[in-house]
Amino acid sequence: MAALVVLVAAAVWLLSPTRPAPPRLHAFGTATRQRRAGPSLGPPDVVRPAPADPRPADLGPRPARSIGEAFGAYVGDADDLGGVARYEAALGLRRGDTLGAVLRYANGGRGGWRQWRESIDEILTLFSAPGQTRRLVLAVPFLVDQTLPADTPQLRAVGLQSDARSNAAGAAGAYDDQWRWLGRRLAETFGSRLPRAVLLRPGWEANGTWYRWSYGTGRGYDAGRAADFAAYWRRVHDLVMAPVEAAGTSVPWVLNAAGSAYRTGGFEAAWPGDGYVDVVSADLYQNHDFASTSDFSAASAALAWLEAVGRARGKLLAVDETSVSWRRRGGQQLGGGDNALWFSSLRQWADRVVADRRLSHLLVFDADPAPNDLFAAVFPRHPDIYAFPQARADLIASFGGPR
Repeated sequence: MAALVVLVAAAVWLLSPTRPAPPRLHAFGTATRQRRAGPSLGPPDVVRPAPADPRPADLGPRPARSIGEAFGAYVGDADDLGGVARYEAALGLRRGDTLGAVLRYANGGRGGWRQWRESIDEILTLFSAPGQTRRLVLAVPFLVDQTLPADTPQLRAVGLQSDARSNAAGAAGAYDDQWRWLGRRLAETFGSRLPRAVLLRPGWEANGTWYRWSYGTGRGYDAGRAADFAAYWRRVHDLVMAPVEAAGTSVPWVLNAAGSAYRTGGFEAAWPGDGYVDVVSADLYQNHDFASTSDFSAASAALAWLEAVGRARGKLLAVDETSVSWRRRGGQQLGGGDNALWFSSLRQWADRVVADRRLSHLLVFDADPAPNDLFAAVFPRHPDIYAFPQARADLIASFGGPR
């Protein structure tokens, strides 16, 4: 009889569906930089006051109550919301219904910090207009392309002889004036509405390799640059939040990862601290490791990692950018191309996370940056080169229709 029980148990084990191994998380907040003493480096981090009392519940981050509240998109950076309204109509939303959130990018180009401020002012004016109810996810460049002049008072004040345009310079205080200004503008523009009107997403995809603020190295990360990023993030957070909290309000902070680099450990190493992050997010496109049009398991593994990070740190989850992809590089196609898998698979994941009250937002990237970088399923900019009719139908079926 005992042998029979063992055989039955073994058969059940063999026939049971295999459960994926839990995602491996690296240690959080471990990145450090050994600094030499010297005035040119400035202080390693901002001197912060003792932790304040926890935010009242009505000012803290809030999970989406439905897919309609969580779902949003990036449809370009026009100076009006006409493109957003057309996107909503294409999805089949009823008159009066809107996207839950809209992603916009501040400008960090050659116009420097002046252009950075001007672009933020334009975005804030647009999204604070009477009757505008879509939530703004504001992607803010951590650094800009134009250097500050060597005689800038802020550089002298923190002991820097020149502007390195680096996270280290930011952590030393070179750009404090810019972030204080942002905090004041947020508080002045939205007042008590701020916690429900805006999410801040500074220095996105820093665990990648393609931005000035990046600390990724491809298969790994640079510990020194990751430490600088974490220190700069904390300083920026405190500078923005000082005038925001003085006005009796708050704003949620989104720490974003490039989904393609989730395995490197850099995101965990550069963790700035639980008190400085409200939402953890990832950007996932159907290219490179996630290019399959018949199997969503690679992308599922990245989302499982995101969920594990959220559970470990007690944070809400988000997908800040996602779409199907057609990408040409060196004569090779890196994207998955048209398919009816990507968006319906994301909807299944989102349904579960909304039910668990852990999802902040999920945003589709519907734009085509260049003829060899195509992501727009709804409104393709280069349909003569490539388009996504299956993905368009899948997106509308998965996230469109009446709210």
